[in-house]
Amino acid sequence: MMNEYASHIPNKDEFHRKYKRKLRAIAIALGLTPGSFDVRSNKGGPAVLGEVILHTDTLYVSVGGLDATRVMFRACKGRKDYYGGVNRWIGIDAVDTGNCLDSFRQASAASGKEGFNPIIFRHIGD
Repeated sequence: MMNEYASHIPNKDEFHRKYKRKLRAIAIALGLTPGSFDVRSNKGGPAVLGEVILHTDTLYVSVGGLDATRVMFRACKGRKDYYGGVNRWIGIDAVDTGNCLDSFRQASAASGKEGFNPIIFRHIGD
């Protein structure tokens, strides 16, 4: 089943406005203060929906991107960590309703646990 936004690319601006607003509200509901998180979007080109991202020092959340029906989230170590822990998925409706808070809290808490070790990628020739 395709998300309503994925099937109507002209709604791309609406999608980005909506999820930037929702991710900011989720950050506040998680107890984060302004400046302790980033919400940004990448609209991509005309053939894609793009993505909206919430990035904290311990949590990375991506709405849109490759899947307009699910939200990818994972633990991370800082706002320069773009690949962090294991990718987890939750339905986009959980973000719409706010039912994602416990899942996001658990992922965020995992980044502070001993043994959390994000895979380090190197470019060939580095």
